[in-house]
Amino acid sequence: MLGPQLWSSAFLPASNQGTYIPSGEHTPEKLVQNIRNRLYSQPQQERQLALLDKMNRSYLQQVGYQPQLESSIASMEVAFRMQMEAPGIFDITKESEAVRARYGDHDFGRGCRMARRRAAQRR
Repeated sequence: MLGPQLWSSAFLPASNQGTYIPSGEHTPEKLVQNIRNRLYSQPQQERQLALLDKMNRSYLQQVGYQPQLESSIASMEVAFRMQMEAPGIFDITKESEAVRARYGDHDFGRGCRMARRRAAQRR
C-alpha cells in the first residue's frame, strides 16, 4: 500500500516534503483543510507575517543561528503562500469546457489540470 512515504522529502530538507491532495474533490476548501483564513484579510495576514518575521530575525540576531526556528519560519511562510496561491490553483471548476474535456474528470486528469494552473501561475 502506498501512502505518506510518497511525499517524504527523504534526504532533502523537510521544506521539500510534499503533501497529499485528494484530487477527487472539486472545491479548494475540501482539497486543503483551512485553506482560507476566515478571520483576517490578506493584508492583515501580511502585516502579521511581517511583524513575526521582524521579531524572529531580531531574536536570531541575539542568540545566533537556530536551525529549528529557521525551519519553523520557512514552514509558516510556505503555509501563508499556500493560503494565497492554492485556492486559484485548486479551483479547477473555472476551467473551460474544452480544457475539462481534454484532460477528463478523473483523478489523473484533475491532477494534470491543477499542475497546468500552477505552471501558468508561475509565468
